[in-house]
Amino acid sequence: MTQPPSASWIEAVRGSIKSWAKSRAHMAAEIFRATPLAWLVLTVPLAATFWAWHVASTVGLRAARELFREERDRKTDFARSEFEGMMNATYDTMRAVAVLPAVVDIDRLPSRKSTSRLLT
Repeated sequence: MTQPPSASWIEAVRGSIKSWAKSRAHMAAEIFRATPLAWLVLTVPLAATFWAWHVASTVGLRAARELFREERDRKTDFARSEFEGMMNATYDTMRAVAVLPAVVDIDRLPSRKSTSRLLT
């Protein structure tokens, strides 16, 4: 079974990490304070990279939207034409059934009083 590290060891590690971070931050601050050219050397490529990424993502999103809209419109047109065809077929069938002699003989407004279910 391993022993947990002592508190003094943990504090020593924390102290060394803090001093390392401070030294690096201090070094970066000194470089940027001493040479304004360092700002340009870091910010110009960073800005160019961000601009290139932004343009690429914008163009990519625009192309993706366009492809999505084209596919959506194609599917919508297909579904619309399918539905329209089914409705036309149903309507044609109903018109064909409506002219059958047995259907024409049905009294839709029961003006004739009859006990036969076939006639009323």
